[in-house]
Amino acid sequence: MIPLDVVIIPDGLAHFALEQSAVVVIDVLRATTSIAAALYSGARGVLPVMTVEEAVRVSENLHRNGESALLCGEVGGLPPEGFDLGNSPREFVTEQVRNRRIVLKTTNGTVALVRSHTARRVIAGALVNLSAVVEFLHSRLESDSPARILCVCAGQDGEFGLEDFFAAGGILNGLQSISPSRFDLADSAVAALDYFQSHQDDPLAVLEQSRHGRALKGLGLGADLPVCAAYDRYPVVPRCGAEGWIEKA
Repeated sequence: MIPLDVVIIPDGLAHFALEQSAVVVIDVLRATTSIAAALYSGARGVLPVMTVEEAVRVSENLHRNGESALLCGEVGGLPPEGFDLGNSPREFVTEQVRNRRIVLKTTNGTVALVRSHTARRVIAGALVNLSAVVEFLHSRLESDSPARILCVCAGQDGEFGLEDFFAAGGILNGLQSISPSRFDLADSAVAALDYFQSHQDDPLAVLEQSRHGRALKGLGLGADLPVCAAYDRYPVVPRCGAEGWIEKA
């Protein structure tokens, strides 16, 4: 049986041997949702980075090398001065991102992605690509042979995030539905699965009740919540590859 764990904040990664693990990084509000939106809309790739300074430096280098790139992300929910786009999935539409590279810096999601980079497999999951992520993970079980599957919740500012926990439960629910006897669920996974199954009919309510969702509403970004809550809206699998770039699997 393959162990399934939910890591409720990225700091919990320190307890696992990532080199043998398949990792799904989840930041429903909003980084992994926006990454899925960007790749679905034709972006060539997304590079998650840790700081604004790194994002600016990488973007400038890409432009110097003749690449068409966008500097995107947020600090405190809003795009820093000089950024091309923020972190709203509503911004990552075809006319903005098609055939362009995206350098993305966010408070929570890109940090979790960078910290997971040593894993055997790293993909970005959310509600908007839930089924695609489940199908991809299941299809790669034999070839990847992960010792463990980790759903890593980005959370908010180092604290537990209800919406990411909910999406983790959705991924576990999908995997269990396909192969009910193949996985060994840790207690964190049992709790996430139970929470998802109890609330799966109203994902928007989960996002609206979360602290992060309320904060986005306070910033005037409440219109992002229905987009982030839409199951399978962007049916792509963002996969981390060479030099940290995330591309469509």
